[in-house]
Amino acid sequence: MNFEISDNPLDKISSDGLLVFAFQGEGEDSLPQTLSAFRTLDKKLSGLLSKTVKIDEFLGKRGEILRLYSLGNILSPRVFILGLGK
Repeated sequence: MNFEISDNPLDKISSDGLLVFAFQGEGEDSLPQTLSAFRTLDKKLSGLLSKTVKIDEFLGKRGEILRLYSLGNILSPRVFILGLGK
């Protein structure tokens, strides 16, 4: 498995999958704190990331991973959200 860090816009990267990060929210069951890359990609995917985070009750705990499919709306077929904890 190869990993590459890029400063290209996420919706313009052709890869097997994209990785974005989220910090754990302040409250026990609060939504995660997202970074700008997450929010930008979420807009390109018509809110798919934020909707999936809510449905799957993803909290952004350290090491928590959520995988979803972009459904052809961007070049990469998969998106992974990695929780970074507090």
